[in-house]
Amino acid sequence: MVTVDTSVWVDYFNGNQTAQTEHLDSILGTTTVSLRNSWVSELPKIFLFIYQQYISAKSARKVDE
Repeated sequence: MVTVDTSVWVDYFNGNQTAQTEHLDSILGTTTVSLRNSWVSELPKIFLFIYQQYISAKSARKVDE
């Protein structure tokens, strides 16, 4: 079982390639991954932050076109 830190999940969902995110990607589906209770409460905030970045980037591309 592996416990994954919040910062690694943030990098993973943002598509940042680091040694930690590469390792996480390689074990997903093959190894039990545990989450800290505090991390579970942070998950909605992480997804909201990523979604807001996506919308901002998408809006910026429309302005440039």
